[in-house]
Amino acid sequence: LFKRGQIFNGRLYIESSGSQDAPILISAYGLGTKPILDSRGPLPNWTKTSAWSQQSSSIWMMELEQQPWRMWLSGQEYVQAYDLFSVDTYYRFYHDGDAKVIYVYAPSNPAIFYEDMTGLQNNVTTVQISDRQYMEFTQLELRGGYGACLHIWSSHYIKIHNLTIGYTFKGISVNGRPETDRPSSYCEISDCVLDSQFTFPFNHSNVGTHDG
Repeated sequence: LFKRGQIFNGRLYIESSGSQDAPILISAYGLGTKPILDSRGPLPNWTKTSAWSQQSSSIWMMELEQQPWRMWLSGQEYVQAYDLFSVDTYYRFYHDGDAKVIYVYAPSNPAIFYEDMTGLQNNVTTVQISDRQYMEFTQLELRGGYGACLHIWSSHYIKIHNLTIGYTFKGISVNGRPETDRPSSYCEISDCVLDSQFTFPFNHSNVGTHDG
């Protein structure tokens, strides 16, 4: 059980199964808002002033191998620019996957200007259930995740209800393992709120909760 009103940073990978008579319950206790499980994390090395090089009066560059997909600067989300030349006060970052660098708008060194720099972690799932059975998840808020916020792989008799899922690239994924031909079965999902919290109007042709 997770305590209400608290935030737990990281990922939850389920390593055990329940039984028909004794399913495993992942839920909340106490008073207050739902406990938050958040797999978003800070960009590597962003707090080091030496990691940044100034490209123009307000554009800074840092080496970054993985695409952050969505990014929050000082707690506020900004849309990724279509290219380097589109980075400005609205589209505040652009990741060049070929060069493996990120460009960020900041009037001064981003390590000083921003309080935090948080992104989705590539290939990270906030909660992963793999080859398990007889589990119940309820009364939680899940955030983050690129592949999915909640991913169920080749699992059976899983109940998901009364969850709030957001600040993610994808919500819930339920599937099997093609390499073993083992599907998921008897999974119930009910009374959940899925809201990406991505509400930006922008004119790029590739519209979605990721880059421009």
